[in-house]
Amino acid sequence: SNNSFRSENTRLTRAQHCEGSCSDSDPCVNVSTTIVCTYEVPINVDLPNLSTMSLNECERQQAQNWIDTVLSPHEEQHRQKFQTYNGTTRRPLTFTTCNSQAQGELDTRAEALMTSEQTTRQASAQSLSDALDPFNFDFEINCPEEEHPDGGS
Repeated sequence: SNNSFRSENTRLTRAQHCEGSCSDSDPCVNVSTTIVCTYEVPINVDLPNLSTMSLNECERQQAQNWIDTVLSPHEEQHRQKFQTYNGTTRRPLTFTTCNSQAQGELDTRAEALMTSEQTTRQASAQSLSDALDPFNFDFEINCPEEEHPDGGS
């Protein structure tokens, strides 16, 4: 997946009552920002490759028709469900820390937020996809029997 986050509209203001050892040269600050998380996962669907199967022309045509009209639309539904993972969220984040630790703390909290959201998004998309299965469909080939010359009657 290609997930990322950034902060925007970040404001630092002097604060009091920080945990830790803030000082006059490293003052206590209140950090207020918006964490923008972007979630994106590439989705590839592989359909059967009939050229690798020993099928005659009639069987190949019928199998390709089934792939095109039944299997491919079903797999497209899976792709659409998995695409629900993709998107962007904006979450407010406010905390207090020493100025020198503000960026590290922001990154740590944003990573935790993104990881939590990512887990939920992934489970949701997987559940939507899983609801499409089991996919059971009878496929019968209706081709005439091939004549096999056997040199006899």
